[in-house]
Amino acid sequence: MLSSEFDYILAKDTLQNPKDSSEVIEVGGKTSSSSLFRFCKQHNLGGLEFLRSLPGSVGGLVKMNAGMKQYEIKDTLLEVCIDGIWRSDFTLSYRSSDIAGIISAARFRLKKGFDSSLLEQFKAMRSTHPKEPSCGSCFKNPSGDYAGRLIEAVGLKGVEQNGVGFSPHHANFLVNFGVKSTQASPTKTNLVQADSTKTNFTKIDFYQAEFADALAMIELAKKRVKERFGIELVPEVQIVR
Repeated sequence: MLSSEFDYILAKDTLQNPKDSSEVIEVGGKTSSSSLFRFCKQHNLGGLEFLRSLPGSVGGLVKMNAGMKQYEIKDTLLEVCIDGIWRSDFTLSYRSSDIAGIISAARFRLKKGFDSSLLEQFKAMRSTHPKEPSCGSCFKNPSGDYAGRLIEAVGLKGVEQNGVGFSPHHANFLVNFGVKSTQASPTKTNLVQADSTKTNFTKIDFYQAEFADALAMIELAKKRVKERFGIELVPEVQIVR
């Protein structure tokens, strides 16, 4: 966790290096993607338009080289600050990096000219994504294939366990289904929800999705895909046990 001290964006005139300073910004690791997106749009800076559709903080987005299709953080990243030291000796690849430690800040080189035409393209990309709470894409796409296709092929699309499962809209999204049914179950917490359009109350069940349930679904998908296709699915999410 980072304090509010690391939630900032430094404009060009505050940077020490005057070379191409009009296209360089420094961003705190706690800064949200939405804040950075708004800053770029307001100041007509291009290269990070895809952040409009990606949640998260800058530190996390950099560490996993977040992106959408061919648009990635690495395309504009100059250097990162770790333990007070600025570094550029790192390697970023598809949804991963070799950056160790906590990223307190990052610097980006951005081109002049915010490309609003890309926003509709990114919106279309997100149209197939589920609306339920999720951790985003669960697995990296293996070379020449798609994790979602493989998960669907082994029959796990839409399958859930205790409220956690792979979305029926996009199989590579592990989601929290939340409210599911009115059937009592020892694995769920029974709640009473007021119906604002009626005078009576409706009994519902809320799944308490837990880490163990999510991990079980991840391991199940890996096992089935490995057995059927011989492909080792690699989680895109960072799992800390």
